[in-house]
Formats: sequence, C-alpha cells, structure tokens
Amino acid sequence: MVTAARDRSRSPNRPQEASWCLDSGLRDWRPRQGPGRVQYSVVPITPAEVYPRAPSREAKLPLAVYFPGLGDKSTVVHERAADWAKVAPEPFLLVAPERPRNHWWFLDDGSELGWIRGKLRPDTVDLFCEWIADLSEYPGVDHDRVGLFGFSAGAYAVAEVLARGRLRPCGAGLGGIHGHGQEHLDNRPDVPEREAPEARQKFTIFLQRLASHGGARWIGAVHGKTDQESDPRDAQQILEALSRRQGDLGLPQVSIRWLEAEEQDFRPTKKRNRSHHSYFDASFVHAGFFRNLFSTGVRAECWWPQTQPGAGQEVVLHAKGDGKMYFQWDAGSNGRKKWRGCADGDLHVIANSLLVKSYAEYQCSAGGPSQQIAVAGRSYVVDFVQMEQISLFNERRSVRCVNWSSGKCWLKSDLRRKRGMAEVEEYERGHGAGPQGTREVNFCSIRFNPVVSLLAAGVLWGFVLYAVLDDEAVTVFGEWQSWVTSTFTWLYIVSQDYWLFYLFPLCYYYGDMKLGQDDEEPEYGDLTYLAMVWCAGVAIGLIFYGVSEPLTHSVDAINKYNNNGYFNENDMAINGLHITLFHWGFLAWIVYAITALTMGFLSYRKGLPLCFRTTLAPLFGKATWGWMGDLLDVLTIVTIVAGLCTSLGLGARQIVGGLQRLEWLDGSLTEDELTYTAAVVIAIITFCATLSVVAGLEFGIKTVSYSAFMCGNLLMMVVFALDEPWYILNVIVQTVGYHLNHFIEIAFDTDAFAQMDLGNGRPNDGKGANPSWMDWWTIFYWGWWIAWAPFVGTFMARISRGRTIKQVVMYTLTLPFMYAVLWFCIFGAAGIRMNRRAIWLENIGTTEFGNADYFLHTDTTFRPSGAGKCFDVPASIPGEAFAAYSVNINVSPVCKYSGGDSSGYWFDLMGQYYGMGQALTFVSIVTTILYFVTSSDSGSLVVDLIAANGREAHVVQRVFWAFTEGAVAIACLLSGGFSSLTALQAVSIVMGLPFTVVMMMMCTSLWRALKIEAGEIAPRGQRTDWKMPMYGGIFDAPEYLLSSFRSPLPSMNTCGTFVLATLAPPLVFWRSMRAMSKYEKGEGTSAFLHGMLTATLGVFFMAFVILHIVSWVFQADAAGAKEGKAMFCFAWIAYLTFASILSLGRHQMRRLYAIEGSGIEDICAAVFLYPQTLCQMMEQVSEVPVPKQVYKKAQDAKTAEVDI
Repeated sequence: MVTAARDRSRSPNRPQEASWCLDSGLRDWRPRQGPGRVQYSVVPITPAEVYPRAPSREAKLPLAVYFPGLGDKSTVVHERAADWAKVAPEPFLLVAPERPRNHWWFLDDGSELGWIRGKLRPDTVDLFCEWIADLSEYPGVDHDRVGLFGFSAGAYAVAEVLARGRLRPCGAGLGGIHGHGQEHLDNRPDVPEREAPEARQKFTIFLQRLASHGGARWIGAVHGKTDQESDPRDAQQILEALSRRQGDLGLPQVSIRWLEAEEQDFRPTKKRNRSHHSYFDASFVHAGFFRNLFSTGVRAECWWPQTQPGAGQEVVLHAKGDGKMYFQWDAGSNGRKKWRGCADGDLHVIANSLLVKSYAEYQCSAGGPSQQIAVAGRSYVVDFVQMEQISLFNERRSVRCVNWSSGKCWLKSDLRRKRGMAEVEEYERGHGAGPQGTREVNFCSIRFNPVVSLLAAGVLWGFVLYAVLDDEAVTVFGEWQSWVTSTFTWLYIVSQDYWLFYLFPLCYYYGDMKLGQDDEEPEYGDLTYLAMVWCAGVAIGLIFYGVSEPLTHSVDAINKYNNNGYFNENDMAINGLHITLFHWGFLAWIVYAITALTMGFLSYRKGLPLCFRTTLAPLFGKATWGWMGDLLDVLTIVTIVAGLCTSLGLGARQIVGGLQRLEWLDGSLTEDELTYTAAVVIAIITFCATLSVVAGLEFGIKTVSYSAFMCGNLLMMVVFALDEPWYILNVIVQTVGYHLNHFIEIAFDTDAFAQMDLGNGRPNDGKGANPSWMDWWTIFYWGWWIAWAPFVGTFMARISRGRTIKQVVMYTLTLPFMYAVLWFCIFGAAGIRMNRRAIWLENIGTTEFGNADYFLHTDTTFRPSGAGKCFDVPASIPGEAFAAYSVNINVSPVCKYSGGDSSGYWFDLMGQYYGMGQALTFVSIVTTILYFVTSSDSGSLVVDLIAANGREAHVVQRVFWAFTEGAVAIACLLSGGFSSLTALQAVSIVMGLPFTVVMMMMCTSLWRALKIEAGEIAPRGQRTDWKMPMYGGIFDAPEYLLSSFRSPLPSMNTCGTFVLATLAPPLVFWRSMRAMSKYEKGEGTSAFLHGMLTATLGVFFMAFVILHIVSWVFQADAAGAKEGKAMFCFAWIAYLTFASILSLGRHQMRRLYAIEGSGIEDICAAVFLYPQTLCQMMEQVSEVPVPKQVYKKAQDAKTAEVDI
C-alpha cells in the first residue's frame, strides 16, 4: 500500500510535507532465498512542489530509486528532493537504499579507494536486484515506470545493477560516472603504483560486464570534462560500452552531457586542488532523468495540405521501410481509408526529454545524423536513431489526433518499454554479450553466436562427409529410422494426438492473448500471411505427392485398407484420400502451430530472442541462454539444413524430369548426367533463394511466397474447371465427412499387429498392412513434420507478430487443413479418375480387340522407363454394349498409374487437358521452383536468426547460410548420388525423436508462461522456486568454461553431494527427508517412516546395480544369454521402482515449499537425473519454507489509498 504520513519532526512553521513511503510490510523486506537485508530511507516531498493536486486513490506512482555517493550525507537526498520534485510532472515515490556497511556498494571494501581495492560481491548485487523487483511489483507502484539513478559511487551501483541483467528499468541516470577499477591513473597519486595493474584488470572486466547489460528505455549521464576523481577517458569507455549494448537491444543510445569546468563543483583539498564531481541536482536536471522517467508518450505533428483527420479520431502510423511514415484514418461513414505519406521534413517530434518549460521542435528523420538545436540559450545534441529501433512509433501502432489547430494535427502515442522488469527477472539472463546473455561475437558488424554457428557447421559437414565417403551410410541411417519406428511408434502417435487436444484449452483460456503488445496489429495481411505460412510449411510436397499419394494408398502401397480382403475399389479410393489428408492435415500442422505460438509469445510479448531455445525459457531459465540452449540450437540448425538439402535434391530430380517431358533436356541422359543436371538446378535455385533472402522478408520472401501460392491456385482452378467439377465437389464433401468420422480411429492407429516380424506374431492370413508401411509413411511423415517444426515454426512466429493465439491457430492449422482438402481432393480425385479410365481402356482393348495396347497413345515425347502406359480416349466404341459410352475426348490422353514413376504422374495429369500439357507442365515447373525458393529462403532466414541469437542477421550471414544449404546438397549429390541425400533425409526423420521430447516440454513451457502473464501464477520473486534448479549445480561447470569464467562454478559442497548421490542415493535421501521433517507442521514425519522409505529405496537401488552386474556376467557366456536378458529386465524394473519412491519424496518436498510443478516433472526428474534430483533436495532443505500466499492478479489487487 502507498501511504502518506505527516512528518512531525519538522518545524510547524514550515510547509506541511508528506512522505511518500512504502508500508511497514515492505520496510522489513528480506529476500526469499539467501541471507542479507536491504535498508533504505523514504524521502519526504512537499506535495505542492510535486503536483498542484494530490493523486487519486487509483494512482499508480512512478518509483525513483536513488543510490547516494560515498560522500553523501544522510540529509543530502532530502535537500535535493525538492529540486527534483520541481521537474517532475506528477507525484512520484523516491526511495534511497543505504550502502551496505563496510562496502563500496557491491565491493567488499568500504574505504575511499574501495573501487580500486574491493572485489565484486555478485550476491549483493542480486540482493538489491531482487529488492528493486519486489518494489516494482508492489501495489501503488507503476512497475512500467521504475528508474534507477545515482551519483559517483551510486552511479557505479546503478551500472552494476544494469550489468547484472536481471532488471530492465524504465530509465537510468549516472552522475559522475565511476567504474570498478580504472585504466587511467596518472592523475591519482593516492593510488599506489603496485595496485595499478590490478585496477586496470578490474576495469577491463567491468567493461565486459557492461557489454551484456540488460538495457533501459533511456540512459542519461553527466560527467565533468576536468573531473579528476573519475577520469573522463574511463567514463567515456563506460558510456560507450553501455551504448553499444543499447544498440544491440534496439534501444536508444546513452544520452551524455559533458560539463565544462565552470559548471562543476570545485572542491580544494589538503592534498591538492582537484575538480570533483558536479552537484547531482544540476547534473540530472540537465540530463532529463525525471522527464524520461515520467514520460508516457511522444507527440508528433504532421502537415496535411488538404484532407486531415478530425479531433479525437484514431490514426494509424505505418513504417514501410522507404524512409517515410504513412498515416491512415477513416474518411467517413463509407469506411474508406485515406492515406498520406509524411516524408522527411514533414514529421516533427516534440522533444519532451529536454528540461525546458516550452517544448522544442526538431525534425525526426529515419536514421539521420546528430543535429544541434538551441533551446533556452543552450545548445543540445540530439541523436537520431532509426524509428523502428525505438518505441516512439512502432509500425502500425495506433495513435490519436488529440488537437487540431493551425493546419497541424497533434498525435499522441503510448511510449511502451519493450520489456518490464518482471519479465527480465522471470526468464533470467546468461553470461554472454548477446540478447538475454547469449554468447555472441561481433566481427566487422557481423554478430553471431560462435558456439552455435561453428559447431553447427562442423556437425553438418561431418554428417555430409560420412554420408558421402561411407557406402554403408544409407543402410545405417535407414536402420536408425526403422529402429525409431519399431520402438517409438506409440510415442509419435500419442504425442501428435496430445498436441491436438492441447490446443482446445489453450484457445479457450488464452485465445485472445496476442503475440505482441495488446495494441499491436498484424504485420501482414491475411492472404499474404496465409500464403507465406502455406508455402513454407509444404515445400514441394504438394506437387511431388499431390496426385500420387492418394493413388499409392489406394492401389500400390500395401496397407490395411487396400489389403483387407473386403474393400472394393471405391472404398480403397476414399481411404486413399483419407490417409493422405491424415498425413497432410491437422496433425501435420499442429507441430508448426505450437512452435509458432510459443516462440511468438515469448519473443514479441516478453521480449526474448527469436530463436528456438527461447521456447524452453519458462522451464529452464538461465540455462536456456547457456550451453544447453547452444546445444539445442546446434541440433536445430543441423536438422533444418539437412531437411532442406534433402528437399532440394528430391525437388531437383522432379524438375529435371519435367524439363525432359518438355523436351528441354535430352531424354536419354545417363545417371551421371542426370545427377550433374540436378546439381545445376540446385545451384540456380540456391542463387535465387539467396537473392530473396538478401532482399529481406518484406520484398523477397513475401513476394516469392505470394507468387508460388497464386501459381498453385491457378493449377488447382484449371484442373477443377477442365476435369469433372461436379464429380470433384462430390469427392470433397465425401472425403471431409469420411475423414472426420474416422479421424480418431486413424489418429490412434499404430499398426501394432502388422509390424510384427515373420514368426514373431505376423498375421498368418497375409492380409493387412506391410510390416514396413508405418515406417515408410506415417512415422516418416511425423518425423519429417516434427524435424521441420523448428524451421517452419520459427518462420511462422517471425511473421505472426500482432496476431492473437486464436488467429494463429486458425491460419496455421484450420485454414491449411481446409486448403489441403481442396488440393488433394482436386488433384487426387482427378488422378484416381484418370487411372481408372486408363485401366478401363486397357481392359476394353484386351476384351474387345484382343490387344491391350489398342488405344495406346503413340506420342513420341519423353516418358521415363518406369512410367505407366497412356491411352487415347476414343470418341466412340463400336458395339451395342457401349451405346451409353459418352466422354469428353478433349481430356486425353489418360495414363495408368505406376509406382515406378509416382512423382512423374503429376505431369501425366497435366498432359490430359485440352492439349495444354506443355503449358501446364511449364507452369508446374515454375511453381515447383517458386516453392523451392520459398522453402530455401525461409529456411535460410530461420537459420540466420538462430545463428545470430534471434536478431536480423547481417547480409553476409544470410548469404553464407543460403550458400551452405546449396553447397551441402550439391556435395552430397555429386559425391554419393541421390542415395546420400536419402541418408540425410533419414537423419532428419530420426531427429524428430528428440524434438518430440522438446515439443512436449514446449507445451508445458507455453502453458506456464501464459499462466504467469494472466496472473494465475506469481512471477519470479513472488513465488518460491527450487533453490538449485535441475539445470544448476554440477551443470554449471561447462557453462563456467564456455562463458570465459563469467558464470559461477558449482560449490565444492554441491559437487560432493552430487557424487554422494550418484554412489549412495539412500544416504542423501535419508538426510534430505529428515531435514525436511523439521519444517513440517506438527511433529512431522517420524524417523521410523523415513527409515522404512529409505530402506526400500536402498533395496531397489542395490537390486538395480547387482542385477545389472549379474546380467553382464550371464551374457558374457553364450549359454547364459537367456538368463542375462531376464536379469536385465528385472534390473530396470527395480530402477523404475527406486525412481518412483524418489519422485514421491520430491513431490512431498515441493508441496511443503509450495513450489510450482507437477507429478510428471517429479517422475521425469527422478527417472532421468536421480543424482541431480537428490542434490536439489539437499540444497532445498537448507532454506526455511515460506508460507504459501494466494497470488492475486495486479488488476484485482486492492486499490492503494493515498492520504495527504
């Protein structure tokens, strides 16, 4: 609660003052975990100086946290508060923390040279970060307007808080900038020479910490040009480090004002005369800290010569990348829109960050240079940055025309921070220099994650070399794929079904939540958005399988529908379409939708980097930005590039086949010549894709996607119109009904009986599916879709900003399914009809004319050797039996389907319509190329994002990854032929297994993030978490090395506990349970019960170890192999029982400490990481449980009262 208490300690003759203070409950603030306490004072402020009237009871007041300098007296804040209040446009809270005793703020030396001799105490920084975060979330405090400012040593404290990265304040002010250590000591004779090297080393490390700071909406600084306390050259380095990081985060650069000697406070000392730091109040009046802290908006004016919006009318601003801002507003009741471009020189922004009584106007040009303006007799430098990098006017942000006079329209837009302090704290930060603390190297303006980029390239080319040089690679990878199918079919099937049902409560509870801020609008129109989603998700599969797959499932591949002994030809046809829609429908797109939702929400609403690792941030916190996240991104890049290379190779083969049918290529090419030609096609596609990527998303990828989508629609409409439209409409309606009616059945079908081997349970009647059918089709597709989820899902997230969860689900799941119905029903129905007509003509030729080839089409154009025969459709057939024969002879020739040329059957279909075969084949090839380019450039964009830590990559990086995809595909093709690409394809499908596990965790991650956003789970700092997370402890060791020793090492006690838990888990379990019993209500669980539980756990653990040893002994002897396998099974039964008991103990501890989680998490932790689980439990019992409190949403909290 915010209260105002009378200050009775002052003279009654003085004006009454009110102390804006926080209630006593927060005065005794202590961190939830760890020792320490923050002491602070509340500063009295005269209400008349703050605002002409008292704030309302509903007011949310800004919070200013002031860190005093080393020499500041206890009264200095009170003396300066009145001056600060004069420049504040509204009431505010002012809180001044006290410096820890015997500390130079966060350094363990409280002397005057503590900044040289002291060592950093990160735990002290964390203590203050947690305290500030709690302050920001307290009722009555506007958590979007929390600013930190300090003077001298206090300025150092503010910089150190920023460097810690756990907070992102609204603004930060630095007066008389200090660092930890100093480089230039020539004017500091009080610093002994022997301490100079250490001071310089500390300063270098301090700058490295600042290079990854968390950022602020505005950072202002003041320093004296002749300041000898903190050398201006060192201050300049500190400001440059802060500014570089601000630029990386897309935030404004540091605003710096250098004070001349006459503006500084000159203080002679006994040792020497030196120019000390400037007075703090003057510094920050000029720096504009309070103006920026309280700023809620920016006003702009634009001149219209004729038409203009009316007062109060909503105006939308658009940034179209051409250096202009465009305004749009309703022109009247007819709903038409008026457009007006506002070029440089037209758009003006009011400079509300300068501390002057009257506003100054200056031109705001996109990316223009710094300019000087004169205000109140002083000259100020205004740094202009690109509009899209700051939150003045985000693209498509709504503003209102608040005034109209003198031909000028004054517009006002909310100035929002990209991220609040709670979000930074919730998802923590890593120890690198990149976004959110990811690892990053900046080389010649090219910023990339070195671990991810180099390791991904190395692993990728390693797979390529193995696939090319080893003749057995195809066999080995194929065996991997078959093993995954035979072992994990149940997991693939269950996971796909779970994800589909998961979307129902997701849309029901959180469907209106946006992937972005509440006032953001979609970046792309609906049709363009659908085109980009569709083209990225299906690649060339639409043409490769569009006609052939329904026929394959109907007449070729042996499955339970066409080999059950009782289905007729019509039943087989409808089931062929049914299976095809199953593979390309809801369950295919569900993986893309979930990935896009998770990444889009966390990136655009919570401000996290747009890379795949971000999807697990709500579960793994800081580890997401460390080596675990790096490993996930490496696997993601390898899988994406391998899948794209496979797609390029297979599509190139189809393009070459189409060119041969057009007779643009010789039909007698040898296998080597075909391979070389396919490589040339890949090179051309790669070049086109590179141009598209370089052009960017707006002009390149969007244009190509839209063109491919329209070409596909053209082919679909031509086939629908020239075939039998009423027949196709019947097929569409029947297929939809049949598919929905049998969806649950096929969605849970695993071919459990059909997959049995010969003599091991295979059906004896020979009916049903081929044992490998599930491996060839359903699991192939599920592995393929899941492996492509990081690629397509990331791309969808990239283009989904501003859309609600419901809209994303509709456009990435529902509409793609409906479009798939149209596509496969039109082309599939036409293909089935053509195949039946060809078979009928072949049969009539045999029965009526004694020659199966009687109607054979004798055209001399090229046809592959494995292609089916084609027949000319006769206008009539003699004989009374054919009196009712009536056909459209313009749909001819008709071709018989053959599995040997399944991909070429598309061109057979195109060749039957009204003699337009050549033209439709050409359009098909163009469409295939466009789909190829779309997939390739979309994939390159995603790989660029991941390798650049979620940023828009430099053009050199885009070219590198686009060429890498093409180079890998060409290298495989020329060295090992199409079989090496098949090996890479198998790798992609196998990678679907680990990504299935990742996606299951992703669902939990998204659900938890949404609950926190909705206020149903308390944010970090207001809830109790595990003291040592599962990703902490011993797992901090590799991060310590990869972070160049910035990350803390696990303590020796933690390492010892981990080793003990590995070798003697019953002992650690007993200790943790007994320690926990001290905090249980009543007398707690008795030692006898804990002893029984521990003994049982110990028995099963020892059984696991002993039975394994016995199993190895038996299996070493061929005669005992049977007994050894039995012992092996019993050993794992014992282990699962041991893990179940351990999960029960973890669950009990989680309930006692009121830690968020689930029983599934407890079981998984115990099964997969039992030593870490035990170590976590031992760490947790060192803390006293905090009573669970009911967390209320901020909007439901009781309104704070203010009493003046």
